[in-house]
Amino acid sequence: MQFRRRIVLTTILVTAVALGGAFFAISKEFTRLQEVQLDGELVTVAKTEAREAPEFGFSFNEGPGPPTNDIGPLTKHGVIYGDDDSPLSVTSPFDIHVPNRRKLEHPSGACFDFVHDGHNYRGVFVGVPGHPKKTVLLAALREDLDADERFLRESMAFAFVVALGWAALVASVVAGRLTREHDRIAEVANRVTSGDLTARVAAGSGDRDVLKLARDVDKMIDTIAALMTSQRRFLAHAAHELRSPITKVYGELQLAVRKERDAAELRRAIHEALDSTRALKNLTDDLLSLAKVAQDSVREDAVLASVVENAIELAKPQAEERNVTVEVSGIDVPLSCRPNDLSRLFRNLIENAIAHSPPGASVKVSGKPVGDHILVAIEDAGEGVPKEDQDRIFEPFYRSAASKSRSSGGSGLGLGIAREIAVSHGGKLTLDADAPKGARFLVELPVTRRA
Repeated sequence: MQFRRRIVLTTILVTAVALGGAFFAISKEFTRLQEVQLDGELVTVAKTEAREAPEFGFSFNEGPGPPTNDIGPLTKHGVIYGDDDSPLSVTSPFDIHVPNRRKLEHPSGACFDFVHDGHNYRGVFVGVPGHPKKTVLLAALREDLDADERFLRESMAFAFVVALGWAALVASVVAGRLTREHDRIAEVANRVTSGDLTARVAAGSGDRDVLKLARDVDKMIDTIAALMTSQRRFLAHAAHELRSPITKVYGELQLAVRKERDAAELRRAIHEALDSTRALKNLTDDLLSLAKVAQDSVREDAVLASVVENAIELAKPQAEERNVTVEVSGIDVPLSCRPNDLSRLFRNLIENAIAHSPPGASVKVSGKPVGDHILVAIEDAGEGVPKEDQDRIFEPFYRSAASKSRSSGGSGLGLGIAREIAVSHGGKLTLDADAPKGARFLVELPVTRRA
């Protein structure tokens, strides 16, 4: 509403300034042209009177006054002054009160305005040829000229008011059409702020920029809604995953204290509670790792091979338990990274590959340059990722049907954490759906040039 009001006020102001300036210039030019016409006729008639004055005994002839408008010639008013500035011949109304020659002193042939007996006149002095001390004053009333000026000013004032009113009306209509969609966008934004994520603009305006803005706003709301849905789902899954080990710990401890038990039974109950507590600790560690990814923006120079070797060392107990070896090649490249986070990324992928490899198999970690990036493949010899799970494999808490038991599957956060770490390093983590055998994950990371 305020934007619309500003548009209308600005339009009125611009129109007022433009029309006011134009009307003022027109009025001035009209007055100038009218005076030029009157002055020309005054000078012509005055020269005729001065030239013929000696023939008529220094009296005015009976000819008409200056023809200044369509009504006809104006009444001729004049005085012929003698050698001592005394009047030799006077026309009405100057015969009642003769104008003082010295008070009206002006150059010969130059028209001027003067007031006499309450009336406005336009006059000119012209010398009588052959009589240098005799002068003719010829004047005409300005009433018609002033009346034309007043009519023009009043007409322009009326046109000015009408034009401003019309400009205000047009500006209001146009501004309303231009801001209608903006108002809708603002209304939708307020609804979204209040928590209504079903609000959409869906603009129908023909303006290209407004349509693009409306689509961008709707797309933003869709993204926010998706993020909110994902967040709710994540919290629900987190609560569910946390509840299972907590419930188990609570149940084991409750059974342990419900009745008298011998040392062996208590030890078994404590071990079972510890197993659940260990699972709970691992899950909370994963949740904290996922929450803290990219919070530490400090990076340092490192060699990718060293980062991966550290990840392999951490995964070594699991590899020895399953009799799986890890082979590394082509990753001796420098990069700027957070070594601990990047080591966690490769540890998660390598442990995942080990868990899905048959005993005696090998997990291969190989790299190849792709422009200013390094593409690292982590391959196992297992059964691979089922097609129905490939689109959701990176979702938090998602586990395939074969990994939903605690004995064979983790928290479901490992791959999600790995992907977040890759993205925070300016890279990406994907699953190669065309791997000929087993699962093949691809990590793409930017590298730094060697000095």
